[in-house]
Amino acid sequence: MAKLVEIIPYLPTRKSALRRIGLHAEQGFSMRDQLPTATHHLDRALFIDANWYAITQNLRKTLFWDWLNQNNIDDAASEDNQ
Repeated sequence: MAKLVEIIPYLPTRKSALRRIGLHAEQGFSMRDQLPTATHHLDRALFIDANWYAITQNLRKTLFWDWLNQNNIDDAASEDNQ
């Protein structure tokens, strides 16, 4: 996991791998600073709002199924026209 970070800036999934994050494989700069969770990136981070997801669950589910069913209707109509 820590070796992957040397190539692309993806945070390892195990905390124990964090201490093994080294330098970029080709450029030689610290990959720890490139991670999305680096402190200087947190001002632009997106945080999950569990309350919003809880409040809008039924609405999102309804909108998704309406969208999905509309696409199925459109697909069926285009097949009928062929």
